[in-house]
Amino acid sequence: MAEELEGDAANLVELAHAETALPTARLEGELRRSAFQLRFFADVVTDGSFVDATIDHASDSPWDRSLIFAVRAIESSPSL
Repeated sequence: MAEELEGDAANLVELAHAETALPTARLEGELRRSAFQLRFFADVVTDGSFVDATIDHASDSPWDRSLIFAVRAIESSPSL
């Protein structure tokens, strides 16, 4: 996305200048900043560490599957 913005920068800046009358230098700076932010966001998403996700494999679990089923059976039994 950042590459597309930069690839059409001249047209985008010209259009934005015509619509807003903002100085060309400011619009070029805003476009560069936007491209940087898009690249940064892509790097963060690709890295994935922001979600602090872990993958628990069955062998890593302290819970025994039979124990889990027993607890569920007790929870679903009628109260005395």
